[in-house]
Amino acid sequence: MKEVSVFLYQYFTTLSVFTDVMDLRFYPVIANQETPKPLAIYNVTQQMGITKDCDKFTVTISGYFDPNDYDEAADFSDVITEIVKSDSKFNWIDSEISFIQEDLSFAANISFEIEYIN
Repeated sequence: MKEVSVFLYQYFTTLSVFTDVMDLRFYPVIANQETPKPLAIYNVTQQMGITKDCDKFTVTISGYFDPNDYDEAADFSDVITEIVKSDSKFNWIDSEISFIQEDLSFAANISFEIEYIN
């Protein structure tokens, strides 16, 4: 799983359309509460045994944006979704923007699968 995490970090932080929005604020699972927005986190779930040489991973990238930044969240979602859809390494599942009641902010969530050859 760590190799997939390293791959995701390296892949997305080398894309200017990602770093122009998030800079290098891309964290596994959770970010420190004091980290300024926008920021992104990723979650990876492993599905073992797709074949004897291949495991499948489900990934969700969540971009967090301040209140009143819905347009920025939507733009981020659109761009990252298009990258995921157009790259054969990924199998896009879905994308959504959610409202976070606690602080009135927005999260752009992009989910996809990736296969990893052992």
